Formats: sequence, C-alpha cells, structure tokens
Amino acid sequence: MTVPFFFTWVNEELFEFPKMLLTYGFAVLIAGFWAGRMILERKPLVRRTVFDWPILFFVISQLLSTIFSIHPATSIMGYYTRFHGGLLSTFTYTLLFYALVSNFSKPALKRLWLTIFIAALGVTIYAIPEHFGHSPSCLLITKEFSVSCWVQDVKSRVFATFGQPNWLAAYTITLIPLGISLFAQTKKRWQQIIFSLTTITLFITLLFTQSRSGLIGFGASMIVFGAGLVWLQRQHKKKKSFFTKSLGLIGAIGVTLILVGSNFTPSISKIVKSNQPSPAPSQPAPVAVVNRLETGGTDSGEIRKIVWQGAINIWKRYPLLGSGVETFAYSYYQDRTLAHNLVSEWDFLYNKAHNELLNFLATTGIVGLGSYLLLLGWFGVISLRAILNLKNKINLKDRAILLSLLSGIIALSLSSFLGFSTVVVSILLFTSLGSTAILTASERVSPEAKTSSPSTAQIIQLTILTILVLFMTSKIFNVWKADREFAAGKSYINAGYANEGLEKLQAAIKLRPKEALFHDQLANAYSKVAVALEQQGQSDSSTQFEKAALEESALTLQLNPRHLNFYKSRTRILITLAAIDPSLLIQARETLVEAIKLAPTDAKLMYNLGLIEISSDQVETGIKTLEKTVEMKPNYEAARVALGKQYESQQQASLALEQYQYIYDHITQDNQEINQKITKLK
Repeated sequence: MTVPFFFTWVNEELFEFPKMLLTYGFAVLIAGFWAGRMILERKPLVRRTVFDWPILFFVISQLLSTIFSIHPATSIMGYYTRFHGGLLSTFTYTLLFYALVSNFSKPALKRLWLTIFIAALGVTIYAIPEHFGHSPSCLLITKEFSVSCWVQDVKSRVFATFGQPNWLAAYTITLIPLGISLFAQTKKRWQQIIFSLTTITLFITLLFTQSRSGLIGFGASMIVFGAGLVWLQRQHKKKKSFFTKSLGLIGAIGVTLILVGSNFTPSISKIVKSNQPSPAPSQPAPVAVVNRLETGGTDSGEIRKIVWQGAINIWKRYPLLGSGVETFAYSYYQDRTLAHNLVSEWDFLYNKAHNELLNFLATTGIVGLGSYLLLLGWFGVISLRAILNLKNKINLKDRAILLSLLSGIIALSLSSFLGFSTVVVSILLFTSLGSTAILTASERVSPEAKTSSPSTAQIIQLTILTILVLFMTSKIFNVWKADREFAAGKSYINAGYANEGLEKLQAAIKLRPKEALFHDQLANAYSKVAVALEQQGQSDSSTQFEKAALEESALTLQLNPRHLNFYKSRTRILITLAAIDPSLLIQARETLVEAIKLAPTDAKLMYNLGLIEISSDQVETGIKTLEKTVEMKPNYEAARVALGKQYESQQQASLALEQYQYIYDHITQDNQEINQKITKLK
C-alpha cells in the first residue's frame, strides 16, 4: 500500500491529488493484469458477491447525478484538485473491489492485510516524530529535519503525508480493530510484533492528531468491538488464547491512553502536576495553536451547523439527484444562509459539506444518499449475520476479522459524519467490503488453468491490451504533469518572473486545454503584464496582452460557468485592465451582477459591486448597494468605512457618524482613522 505515503510538493494540492492519480495508475495496471489473465485463461474472471446489487445501485446513482449535474465535467473528474469523490473515482474504487474479490482467496487476504499493516507502521513512524518537532516531509523538501516547512502547527496536530489531522485520524481508527484481531490469531512471532506494534503506534498517532471526530469514532468502534468479543468468547470458551491476546492488546491501548492523554482525558503526568502546589505567578507560557477556530475565531461546530443548513437547502432545491457529484462548491453559495456572513470563515470556499451524509444528500440527492446508506447497511447486515449465526461454517478467526472490519467502518463512518472521506480511507472501505465478501462466500475451487503457449490471437489481444494500459497510464501522468506546470507557473508569476510563469501556464493548458482553472490563472497573469507594459509606454504590446486576458477570462467562464471564484477572478481582471481602458468597469459590474445570482448572500460581492458603481459615477446606486451590504454583514468594517465616506461626501454627517460609531462600538476600537473621524464629526 504505497498510496498513503505518496505526496508531492510541486503540485497545486500536495496530498489528495497525487494520491488519487496514483490510485488511478494502480487501477489501470491491476485492470490490465486482470484482463491479461482472462485472455490467457479464455474465460471471464468476475466473481459474483453479496454486494453486487448495493454497489450497482450506488454506481447508478452517481452516474445519474453526473448526467443531470449543474456541471457534468466537475462531476466526472471531481472537484479540482482533489478529484476524489468524482464519478471516475467511484468507478475506480468499484474496479478495485471486483479485482480483489475475483483474484484473491482467503490465504491471499492475510498477505494483503499484512502488507497494509506494514505500510501503516511506516505511516506512524512518519507521523509520530512530527509531534516532537521533526517532520520527515521537511527533511525531503528543505533538507532540515524540523517542522519549519509547514505553516500548520504540525507539532500540536500531526498529519504525516495525509495533509490534515482528521484525515490521518480516520485512517488510524479504521485499522486499529483489525490490528487487534490479526495480532490475536497469528502464530508467527514476527507477524505478532508487526500487528501489535502497528496497532499501538496507530493509536499513539491518533492521540497526536488531537482529532475529536477520530476519537469519537474510535470510542464507538471499541464499544462495538468489545461487545462482539464478549459474545464470541461466550460461544467459543475453549479459545482462551485468542481472547487473552485480544484483551492484552486492548489493555496496552488503555495504558497508552493513560500515559499520553487525549482531548477528553488528561495524561497521568498532567494529573500529577495538577495535584502539586502551583508555582508563583509568572509570564504565561505561549499556547500552541491547535485550531485557529479555537483561538479567537468562530467555533468549528457553529460553522458546521451553518454549512449543514446550506446542504439541506441544496437538497430542497435538487431533491432527487442533487446538484451533481462533487458540485457542492458551486451549489452551496446559491443557498448559503446570511448567518454565514457572521462567522470568522465567512469568505472561505467550501467545497464539501463537512458531513459525508449531508454531502451525498446535497450533491446526489435522496437517491445518492439512499444508495450509499444501503451499501453501508448491507455491509452491516452481512457482517452481523456471519458473526452471530453459529450454524454457518465460518470459524472464530474469520468471525473476529469480520467483527474488526465492521468496527473499523463504524469508526470511519462516525468520523466522516463530522468531515468527509478521502482517497486512502475510501480504498480501505472498499477493501473491507471485498474482504467481507471473500470471508462470507462459499468456498469455490476454480479449476486449474491449462498452461499452454498463447495462440496468435491471444498475443495480438495482449499486445493491444498493453498499448491501451500504456496509453491510459500516460494520460494519468499528463494530468499530474499539467498540474505541476500550473503550480510552477503560479509560483513564477508571484515571484515576478512573468515570462517563465506564462510559459509554464501555457504548457499546462497544452496538456489539459479544457481545465478552466488554468485559463483563469493565465488570464490573471496576462492582465498584470498588460498593465505593466502600458506603464512602460509599450501600448501595442499592452493591447495584445489585454485582448489575450479578456479572451482567456471569457473562455474560463465558458468552460465552467458555475464556479463563483471564476466570476470573482474575472472581476479583478477587468478592474486591473480598467487602468488601461476605464470602460471595462461596466463589464466588471455586469460580471458581479451575474456572480450575485449564483451567490445572493455573499457580502463581499455586494461590497465590490457598490465600489464599482461609485467608481462609475453611479454614487446613489452604489450607496444603496453598500447599505444592503452592511445589512447582510453588520460587522463588515470595510463596507461601513466605505459607506461612511460616501455619506460624508454627500454632506450627511449624522449618517457617516452612525457608521463610524458602529465600528467603534461593535467591531474595533483600534482604527485610528475612524476614531479621528468620530471626534471630528461629533
């Protein structure tokens, strides 16, 4: 399992994007070998499973939602740059599921799990040093074994190669129950060491992520797993060794919790310190920033409630099939509540509902959510039936594995209730489904394949298959390469190297001509070059870049007319170019009007519209727009300052004073300019 380790620092998105592309690459290779085996054996090798119908319903729901999506291109590929969650990723996970059940036997499953846990041990070895200020990622990127390469406080909340602590936590809690079962039933000492060590270090990693959703999911999974073990022990009283080992490892996890502590339970060292006399008062120690929202911003729970309400509003607008797979970033802003203007993250882009179930409901409707719940429910029923039915031929070890897989998916589902799934945990989900299908299936012995030299027809088929695999692999590589060129182009532009940046952006577009984000960035770069050339007196060249900027910006909206950020970007481009051609302010105003149709509660759009109207000598209209802006977001300091200045220019001192006084009373008392204006107007 190399996917958990894969991340790059030369792409626009460092973690999920490379992992998704690597998964696509592996899927192509696996499908190629699988198809090659079918060619050589001259028969289809696709095994039927107990999950066929639920998976079929789920895939059909995603397909229908994509067909009727508000932006099908996004629904197919997924939201750029993560891609996970798009229709293509669903097809990929389904392919991997059937490749697993059609080519693996029970003995082979054990080798697969061993591989997964060896990889997991590597992840924990990567993550745990971050808590002590040493990130292997920084060693790779900057050649310094520190955490200086990260903006995030990785010492407080580790994330290894996953990019986000909650994503790493979801990975750990999905595997811990399975690790306990595998440790208890293996007889080889070296495997016992791997499973026990990995399970303990996975738990330590979970604690170091400080993920509340992860700990809640872990707690629930341990309740289910513990209750299941008690029931199994009563049915298999002679298997004392198995239960003794399981309880021993669970006990070791408990001791680890006491020693390390968690968000909900203090460590033993903190308990001891709390009972000691307090030292004399001194300078307060600096507090590490665990979560920005916990140090002055709006509580993350309050923000989630607002976003969840928006998700429900989307579902009401698109009840059956949702707005389209992975289109939450587009549809949310049309149904975003005014309350979102009052939180600290009011101007952030939300491309997920931060609740897996509500995300499915909003983007795929009741059909998509229903099929997803059916798949999980079916998994639960199949697992419980196999665990509890003593009349079947499933032995204790397999029952324990099924119990651990079920417990892991329960943990993952609860964690995703406060977040969303990622590439690695989705692979684990479908691996758990495949493992359950294999463990609960009746033993079927396939006849030995006849070994003979391949015929000419088979050689031709294998050659065509090889060419197809190489072609698809090159396509996947080109997606990665295009993103690398795009990221490099942005870096060059931001650093002031316009020529190099334009060259990289153009190379990215050549590789992926229909990616709207690339054209948007190129349009932005062209606009800046146009203004710079105009200031240098090179009017002819400036005109060419101005025209190119407008064409690229128009093409961006043609490729994706649903993405709010592209309207904002076009507005900035038009305002920038207005330094050359003031008439472009009219187009900027028209663009903002169109953007407000997509996001009617976005106070920043309304604010910028007011400024443009005032700049276009539509002062009265602009004042009304600014008044509407502060109604939408009363604590919008910039909008109140702008409105106050307009009142002053209109000789309406009392109204201007009202705006400035509101800023002083309710927003900030540190704005010296406003304080002076208040004194003057009074």
